[in-house]
Amino acid sequence: MSNQNMSSEKEAKSMQENIKKAGGLFYQYRPCRRDAETIYDIENIRHGVVYAQTPLNMNDPFDSMIGFSAEKVYSECIAMLVDAMSTDEITKALVSTLLQQRAFGKMAELILAIKELKQYLKQRQTIMHQRNISLPNFIKTNAKVLSSKAPNHLRKSVLGQSLYAFMLLVASLGDVEVSEENILEILKMDEMLDKLHNAAIEMRDSKYIPEIRKFLSKITVSCFSVSGWNNQLMWSHYANSYAGFCVEYDFSKLKDFVGFIYPVNYTKDRPTISIKDAGLGGFSLEEGGKIINCDVDIMNIISYMLCKNTCWDYEKEWRIINIGEENTPIFINLPCVKSITLGLNMDKLCKKLITEVCAEKGIDCYELVINAENYDLERKLIDLEALIDDIDEEAAYIQLLSQQIIKTSESMNIHMSLVTDSIQKEGFDTSAFFSSLEEILDMLSNAYFVKRSLNRAGKIAGDELLSNAVPSGIATTVNILNTSVTSLSMLADTLDKNMVGLILSGKINYQEGLKASSQTRNMKELVEKINLYDWNPEFLENSKNIEEVISHYDLLIDEGNDPVYDVDELKTYMNKWDGQSFIDAMGLSNEKNVLEIGVGTGRLAIQVVPLCSHFTGVDISPKTVEKVKSNLSQFENVTILCDDFLRVDFEEKQFDVIYSSLTFMHISDKLSAIKKVSEHLKTDGVFVVSIDKNQNETIDYGTRTITVYPDTPENFQMYVEAIGLFVENTFETELANVFVIKKKVC
Repeated sequence: MSNQNMSSEKEAKSMQENIKKAGGLFYQYRPCRRDAETIYDIENIRHGVVYAQTPLNMNDPFDSMIGFSAEKVYSECIAMLVDAMSTDEITKALVSTLLQQRAFGKMAELILAIKELKQYLKQRQTIMHQRNISLPNFIKTNAKVLSSKAPNHLRKSVLGQSLYAFMLLVASLGDVEVSEENILEILKMDEMLDKLHNAAIEMRDSKYIPEIRKFLSKITVSCFSVSGWNNQLMWSHYANSYAGFCVEYDFSKLKDFVGFIYPVNYTKDRPTISIKDAGLGGFSLEEGGKIINCDVDIMNIISYMLCKNTCWDYEKEWRIINIGEENTPIFINLPCVKSITLGLNMDKLCKKLITEVCAEKGIDCYELVINAENYDLERKLIDLEALIDDIDEEAAYIQLLSQQIIKTSESMNIHMSLVTDSIQKEGFDTSAFFSSLEEILDMLSNAYFVKRSLNRAGKIAGDELLSNAVPSGIATTVNILNTSVTSLSMLADTLDKNMVGLILSGKINYQEGLKASSQTRNMKELVEKINLYDWNPEFLENSKNIEEVISHYDLLIDEGNDPVYDVDELKTYMNKWDGQSFIDAMGLSNEKNVLEIGVGTGRLAIQVVPLCSHFTGVDISPKTVEKVKSNLSQFENVTILCDDFLRVDFEEKQFDVIYSSLTFMHISDKLSAIKKVSEHLKTDGVFVVSIDKNQNETIDYGTRTITVYPDTPENFQMYVEAIGLFVENTFETELANVFVIKKKVC
């Protein structure tokens, strides 16, 4: 048997012994929000892994700074520099003390006080009957008393902060009197101390701390509790005030070695890694401060990682510690999830995602219950098979996410360009760079949730969802995501390749580089998770239809079509759907605020705009919008928006007149469209809309066929009344039924 195998068996045996000592059951309390972190947590449960973090990335500053103390590293650098000096041991001790006390730059003050200090020290020797002891030993032995009994003006002066060091310096002078000759020698001490201090700072900041950080980036820590699922403080501190969940692991079922498993030692003392612990034996002055390596003290390091302040002892924390490759996320294989307990205030969507995983993996799922008679927490088993999905709730959440994605997408190109430019150009705004990365992560997080929700909702409701619950604007979201995810995946690859260059060029420091690398990994992992799931076929079909509409109207512009400038014969033909009677029904005046849904190139708008106070037009075709802006450029009272009516957020919340002709046939979810009209229509406002008499589900344009969503007048009136509006009047044109709709006034 090889030594390696024997070592592995020994480690596995030690791990099993510790697991048995802890009782076998380990718990992780996790927050739960609609963000990337929650996605990772839930997906890790699905895949039977736990993500381990480095000490440098831990949230608690006492944990994240456990690896080292900058002051301690400075002290160690000073010790090595002083040790390399070719002088006697007393001088070395003196110099070291002065540097530790930051006493350099104060020699002039010392010269003024040196005589008084010498007199004081000799006086104290006499009083304390210690004249037979050397002055340095006398000072070292009685430092506390000597400092406390010193004259007030000395203790309160600049000297007072480092009085001990100065007393040692005075002792080293012996009986030498201050003169012009030795004043200069004493002042040279300042120069020497300053050089040593700067050398120590340089060693610390440019060599040792980066090396220690590099070493710590190889260490990963996973934190667990053995306090059970009902620890109220754990729920408050780690599970987002009962909005998260608690995962129960049965580690007794672990067969393979997963890491060093040890309990946390709760202590008032804060240990820190020494240079030698991290495998840094010192440096060679002859080689410009080249670091000399030594053996890493793994057990010391592990012991440091297991220390925590006594105020946290209620956690009963255990940690799994591993040492891997630099900056590489380590996933610990933990397929031994026994149960999951859901918090009292848990987000409904997150609850749905977790119960979905529990049902898939056969994991017991509980929810917390508050005891009616005391403060004890209880839990009850959730019947996963009996859970009923609320399609209205799902649809509302999908709509919310969709709006967020669409809003974010408007600035996504700016964020992507900023990140790309940061890599390629000299100018670098660190704050803007990281802000853009956060926006990108938000987009990907929302993309994941909406894709999961859409697919889940499609399974729940099928055609019902498409025709009723989820509006057609979702198709736009699907298109955005399909494009954005691909682009962001490429951006993540670019960032990954250029990260070292960003650090070496000085654009970001090492710590910022670690943060950017972590965000880049998150981007790549999110893209991978998003791509794991195929779109629900029904939504893909809906998306395809929207793309057809946009493509069709863009092509009409490319083909030179513009009804504003049609010949009279064509204008007469188009008026068969609306015409002057349609415009008259609006009751226009120069005080009224007007909205047109499906403005096109402005065929009706160019007649309406001169008759109203302000006109807003919305259209989904980018090229059509460009054309209508040009056609209406002579008017100052016009706002044109390129957007899907169902998702646009109008700055003007209410309109006196809303109208639409030859557009509602492209809207599948007419109920949601009419509801939105109602939301933006003034109490005394009017909604005028034409409904095509042609009831075919497609329109054949010869070179292309467009899917449409026609409705009968009876159905349309039913939608109107269902929303709480009423039909004041109807009339027919040659090719359409026109509805004049108003709000019901109580």
